[in-house]
Amino acid sequence: MFPRAENYSEVFDYILKEGKSSTSFLTLYDGFEYFRKEYQGKTAVLSFMNTPSAWIGASDPICDPENILDFIQSFFEEAKKHKKAAAILPVSKWVEEELREKFYSLQIGDEPWFDLNVPVKMPPATKQLKSKGAKVEVFKPASISIEGRVELEGITQRWLNDRKVEPLSFLNRLRPWVHQQHKCYFRVLLHGHSVGYLAAVPIRGRKAWYLVDIIRSPDSPLGTTELLVIEAMNHLKKQGAEFVTLGMSPFAPVSEKERAHRPNLYRVLSYLFNRFNFIYGFKSLYLYKEKYKPTHWEPQFMITSGKSVSVRVYRGLFDVVYPKGLFQVIFSSLVRTLRRLSTAKFYRIFLNDEIVPRSPPMGFSSLLLNIKASATIGLMNILFFFTAVDDSSKLRDKMVERYGYSWISFTEDGFFSEQLRVVIASFLHWNKIHLVTNLITLFTAVAFLECVAGSTFMVICYGAGVLLSNPLTSLLIYPVVKFIFPNAYNSFAHEFDVGASLGIFACIGALALFSRYRKSMLISLAAGTVFVSIYTSSLLGLDHLVALAIGYSVGKVYVKFK
Repeated sequence: MFPRAENYSEVFDYILKEGKSSTSFLTLYDGFEYFRKEYQGKTAVLSFMNTPSAWIGASDPICDPENILDFIQSFFEEAKKHKKAAAILPVSKWVEEELREKFYSLQIGDEPWFDLNVPVKMPPATKQLKSKGAKVEVFKPASISIEGRVELEGITQRWLNDRKVEPLSFLNRLRPWVHQQHKCYFRVLLHGHSVGYLAAVPIRGRKAWYLVDIIRSPDSPLGTTELLVIEAMNHLKKQGAEFVTLGMSPFAPVSEKERAHRPNLYRVLSYLFNRFNFIYGFKSLYLYKEKYKPTHWEPQFMITSGKSVSVRVYRGLFDVVYPKGLFQVIFSSLVRTLRRLSTAKFYRIFLNDEIVPRSPPMGFSSLLLNIKASATIGLMNILFFFTAVDDSSKLRDKMVERYGYSWISFTEDGFFSEQLRVVIASFLHWNKIHLVTNLITLFTAVAFLECVAGSTFMVICYGAGVLLSNPLTSLLIYPVVKFIFPNAYNSFAHEFDVGASLGIFACIGALALFSRYRKSMLISLAAGTVFVSIYTSSLLGLDHLVALAIGYSVGKVYVKFK
């Protein structure tokens, strides 16, 4: 491997000159290490990121085809010596064909390429924008004024703030000004102000450029990005470039021949592509690139060291894409969702037409005032969690013994003697994941119920779920389970339970009453609860079903007397 400090300039020059993948240049950013091997005086190089669970190779290896199998095998073996799994992505079709017989491969996307000898038509919106005085300027960051640089930085920050989820890392990092001496920059000027800019990185091994960072202000006029792309292509062609790419579209449709290799997995990826557009925009990104009518598409693959994509590889992929960790990703995504939230529109889509809800909050500050009870409960959960866990963020055994509760405790110790235990246990959580999942549901479903029906009603539902779910489970379901499944009862009757989920399920039960999707919500929640109980070999899910019924019943009473 290249020692980073001593030979970085050597590997930089080598990858810059020899790299043929669109992402080769991006592996020269910070955070990458470089695996190399010599073949008859010629160096083979693979860039990778080192995570706690895996080595994640990035981009095609720079290697002659006749040596590629040996080189990749050496990389995987070296990773194994370091007790790591390994994967490489994205890699081109020629690499995948050389390795398919030996290693596991999976197509993870498609990349559009443009032959610059084939003209790209200018959309009508772009023509209209030019008629209003917009023009594209080629610039060097070091040469523009301080005011111009501040303007571009402002566009970058507003663009990042407008994203649905936490910005990605690995080969998707937004680093427009890194290694700027090797990049080419374009910006759209309208009435003397920048409304968008583009940074292109070289692919010298193919006489091509990758239009990697296409950034526009959220309020930029229609046609801004199209004008940037087309004018950049025209300029780069004049500078001697032969091809341009817009980068890989993840999970893009695959050919029938390729689908036959991994039919089940490709079905899942197709579902993500078509149905999860609201999270990342896989399909929108593909359609955006497709509208430029690329000369051809090149499939991109992932290669792994095992016979499938192992859990350690998945963990490694998550670590390189989201290095800040799961909690930060969830929190950041929640904040971004709240910023973009249009409550009035969501009310119309979700609520039953017969329901007359409270007026929807207008803006983020108004929303916070409408969910003060949910926010208070969430804050108490967080405070209790950090006072009740050990150094590894797991709930201390003494807290479980003192405040955890079970079915049998209500039949042996009595209903009233257990209520304090139940209330305190509702603010405790086993670990961070348990806390985060409950907080997400609390600040979505429960908070929405509070917005719709008011804080008092929400607190009544939440309290009823917390206080009554386990006693009623003990009284109603305990005899049935004990009679039909005595062995199961003896094993699980003493299970301890903690957390806010019973109150949350009660609130969801009430919310389902107000929804136009009432049956779907109740059936999916009930089925999901039963599935989780079976999967985890736990009967605690039964008290969640009771909590759901309690919330629905409280909602019925509310609607009747409202």
